Order: sequence, then structure tokens, then C-alpha cells
Amino acid sequence: MMSMLRNWRHHSRLWRAVRRGYGAIKRGCRIAALPPLAYYQYVLKCRHYYSAKCLSRHSELPPFSERPFNKYLKRGASGRMKLRFASGMLDFMELSFTHDGLDLIYSGEREGMLLADIELKSGETARLKLMRSRFPREGDLGLYLFDAADALVYAITFSIVGKGQLLISGVQGPGPEHGAEMVKEMTKQMHGLRPKNLLLSAVYVIARQYNLSAIKGITDQTHIKSQHLRSSYNAFWEESGGQPDHCGWFDLPDSEPQRDVETVKSQHRSAFRKREALRAAAMANTARTLRWYSAPVTAIPTPDSYHAEDMASHGGQA
Repeated sequence: MMSMLRNWRHHSRLWRAVRRGYGAIKRGCRIAALPPLAYYQYVLKCRHYYSAKCLSRHSELPPFSERPFNKYLKRGASGRMKLRFASGMLDFMELSFTHDGLDLIYSGEREGMLLADIELKSGETARLKLMRSRFPREGDLGLYLFDAADALVYAITFSIVGKGQLLISGVQGPGPEHGAEMVKEMTKQMHGLRPKNLLLSAVYVIARQYNLSAIKGITDQTHIKSQHLRSSYNAFWEESGGQPDHCGWFDLPDSEPQRDVETVKSQHRSAFRKREALRAAAMANTARTLRWYSAPVTAIPTPDSYHAEDMASHGGQA
């Protein structure tokens, strides 16, 4: 009986029409709950910002215009909060990167902006890239670490929202089948430096490059997929010096802790020096790449200018 019902739904024009109508009503109700002016300005940004146009080239990913209506960054976030997050993220992208930089970030599946080649213990090369997020509900941008065979080892996904806050909502390793072995091998190849710690160091480089005011990490409880987490975010943030706030985030320190070789046992100091030299070289290359693709400081065009442009393109009719 159930299979017959599913088959009918799949082929029924009536059912598809009902679903479209229901979806339109639900979306209309959600739009009505948003601040009208802020939403109108956001729609103009989605229509005119170069970063939004770049994302729209990828039909497999939801466009920026859907952010206020989908799950986004934090479990239980209201439509108003998601609108503020998404609007701030669009402003950041438009102000911070050149068009060449945005083209790289929003390029193909495994292309992206190469931040650093990382020489491994074996002599092979791993790659650190800044890319459009593969999981936009957990952030619009991602830092991705690929091994010498171009297999994804680890990723941190984040968005940068109003008031210069970098919100990390995703920290993911490879798939469960061989994931532990891949991470263990990459850690060994980087002289004991864990992939997620390398990525967190890169987050701090981004924060410095763009003068961000805060770095925050999502808690286990407020993660978009909190019921499916395979490891604890809270433990990683606490290990990294983070302190929980009252809004579902951990406040991370303004800078990474100083790593002093004198605190390391003598038999481990050689590995420590190699590890920190690898980290320093990767972060220096990351900073250099970001500076190359950073846009000059300019003012974002006002919504009124975009409205005038729309009016002109429609023959002066609103």
C-alpha cells in the first residue's frame, strides 16, 4: 500500500502542484516574519553582488537567497538571525576579495584558492585550500586540507558575519571507513601536527588578515546536526583555550597560545621544531596568498544604487 502511495506521489501532477503551493505559502510566511527593509536589501545583494553570482553557477548548491529559510550555522537560529548572518557574510565577501579571488573560491569541486603547499615528512606535498563550502549550512567558506593523493583529510567550515565575527560551524574529517587511518598518517607526515590544529592556525591567519574582532566555535548542543556528531566540538574548543558564552558558541582566544620548546621534553624537541617550522611556513604562505587576493578597501555600493540599476534595466518601472 505504501509503495503504491509513493508511486502515485512520484507521478501525480496534482501532488506536485499541492507541494509547490504549500512551499510557496510557507516561504511567504517566513518572508513576512523578516524585517522588510533588511530583507529587501538582502535580496538586492543576492541579485547584484559578484560573490552571490559566483555561487549561483553551482546548481547543486543552494544560492545565498535561500540562507534565511534553510538551516544555517546554528541549530534553532531564527529567520532574523540567519538573515543577519547571511547579509554580513555577503558584505564580507564583496569587500574582502578581488574578483579573481572570488572566481578561485567558487571554482570547481576540488580547485579553490591554493593557500599553501605543505612539504610532508615523506617529501610529498599536501595542499591547503580556501574554497566554497561543500556544506553551506555549516558555513559559506571552508579551509580544506588535501593529502599528496588529493584526498580530503580535514575541513573547517565557517562564515564571517556582522561586526567581524568568524563563526566556525563545521569541523570534519574524512569518511568513517578509512578516516582514522588517513588522519593518523597525515599527523605523522606533519611531525605530529594534527590536521585540525593546522586548519585552526589558518583560521587565525584569516582573522588577522581581515582584522576580525572575534572567532567563535559552535557547541555540540547547537550544531546543525548535533545528533549526528562523531566527535566533540566542545572538547576541541576547550583544548584550544575557548570559553563557552551564553548564546551557543565558544569564544576562542584572540591569538593562538605561544608554543615554547622549553616546555617540551628533550627527546621530543626535534619533532616539535619540525612541526612548528611546517606550521610557520604554511601560515606565512597562507597570509601571502590572502594578501594577493584581498580587495582594496572600498565602500560597498548602497542598496539605493542597486535599486536604481534595477529600475533602469526595467525601463524605469519598479
